Amino acid sequence: MTNLLPKGIRKRGRSFLVDVTVNGSRKVQSFFTLKAALEGQQVLRKSLSLMFKEAGSDTSKVINVVKPIVQSKRTWTLEQAFDKTMASVWRSPAIRKASRSNSVDIFKFFGHDTPVTAITAGQISDFVSWLRNRGNKILTGGTINNKLATLSRVLGTACEYDQLPVKPRLPKRCKTEGQLRFLSRDEEQALLAAMAKVATPDHVEATIVYLDTGFRISELFQVTVRDVGLAERTITVWLKRPRTVSMTERVTELLARRIEGKNPTDHLFPHQIGWYRTAWSRARKEMGLEGDSQFVPRVLRHTCCSRLIKGGVPLIRIQTWMGHTNVATTTRYAHLAPEDLSPLAFVLESADARWSAL
Repeated sequence: MTNLLPKGIRKRGRSFLVDVTVNGSRKVQSFFTLKAALEGQQVLRKSLSLMFKEAGSDTSKVINVVKPIVQSKRTWTLEQAFDKTMASVWRSPAIRKASRSNSVDIFKFFGHDTPVTAITAGQISDFVSWLRNRGNKILTGGTINNKLATLSRVLGTACEYDQLPVKPRLPKRCKTEGQLRFLSRDEEQALLAAMAKVATPDHVEATIVYLDTGFRISELFQVTVRDVGLAERTITVWLKRPRTVSMTERVTELLARRIEGKNPTDHLFPHQIGWYRTAWSRARKEMGLEGDSQFVPRVLRHTCCSRLIKGGVPLIRIQTWMGHTNVATTTRYAHLAPEDLSPLAFVLESADARWSAL
């Protein structure tokens, strides 16, 4: 690389050294980037030349007058911003693990050593397109949103520490395409049978708990023995905020077996996300649903919510059960209960009859 650098500039470690000589007087200064070195070279040459004109024959004044160019502090790289966010923002083990997972594609696209100031809104838009069109792995809108949220938080940290003047505008978040996917009773039985064939009894029982509680995949791994109330038939999760739901008969029975002989702080299922997702991928292949991009573990949560809706449970109670921060999330399932609207048609027909009689 040294042979390709302009005359008077050479590489020294991670910096670029500028060496300028005018009328026998030499000035040397290092710069963080090649662009800064090129600009600094021109400034030093002009400054030395100007000082010689003003100093006349007394060249001793030149070196005393020419001051080093003040450079701004080295900007963080994307990796440095990520590490700082990990250290100061993401404290929860579950969030840290998810953030590391999201960062794999972020670093693959942008690079570890890219300055945060070099990341533009246009590049972020290209990143979203790259995620959508990779071909080797289908990503849902929710997964892309998670990666964008991680990138947004990292860039936000850089802004907070004055490493980035303004956070680039992120593209409009992707929405999950198509209808909400949920399981029919027949599909549920097929999934449990596939799990029993390609995985373990633990995976089958975890699937049942997911179906009947609507827990997020990560929430189940946090549940310990003391979070289960067999007498009350309740189970509590403690992630962002505590949430308690009632247990169905089959969940009560299987958790009673799992609790037996364990300590209060013991986890009921393996404390790792990959444990279940790997089994899910095998079961999906066994069921011949590899081409169904919406057949992901979150389908179990959708299924629970859809069954509550179809059962006529009020939306506000379902919001509490599912742990939805905003009731708007719950209303996405409202179309699954068309029977609730049937009386309205009768009202309209009655109105038409009254008008006809006039």
